[in-house]
Amino acid sequence: MEKTLGKLEGEPQGSNGVNMEMPFGKHEGEEIADLPIPYVKWCLENLDLDGWLEEELEDVVSWGGTDYRQ
Repeated sequence: MEKTLGKLEGEPQGSNGVNMEMPFGKHEGEEIADLPIPYVKWCLENLDLDGWLEEELEDVVSWGGTDYRQ
């Protein structure tokens, strides 16, 4: 079972305070804060992202801490 951040108090939200959804791919339509950490890290390492999506994914990884990076 993959670890996710889930809906926890203080979970990362978009700059407008609304949970952002993944706009494409395997997890299209899912809230970014609920994505599996390995998938988020894969996106950051393998896709040419910029702008709001890259920032949101980086926030999820940094918020997740070492317990969620497996």
